[in-house]
Amino acid sequence: MNKRAAGVVFISLAVILFIFRNSVYYMSGAIIAARNGEVNTGMLASALDLIEQPYSILPEIVCLIVGAGYVIWAEMKKE
Repeated sequence: MNKRAAGVVFISLAVILFIFRNSVYYMSGAIIAARNGEVNTGMLASALDLIEQPYSILPEIVCLIVGAGYVIWAEMKKE
């Protein structure tokens, strides 16, 4: 696999991790709010206060930096 493809894979992985982390967070909040009754903005906000993010943002940042590094490295070594 060349450097450019590896960079794109790491950047894609960062995007997938970001989407997964946020979707799990909001779906969990919606499930908790729905269990307590009618779902509206206030109940969703209070349910989101009860839960924490599934994991830190660090894996996304690391994948993004590594991917950008690979893409930049591939462009600098372009023949």
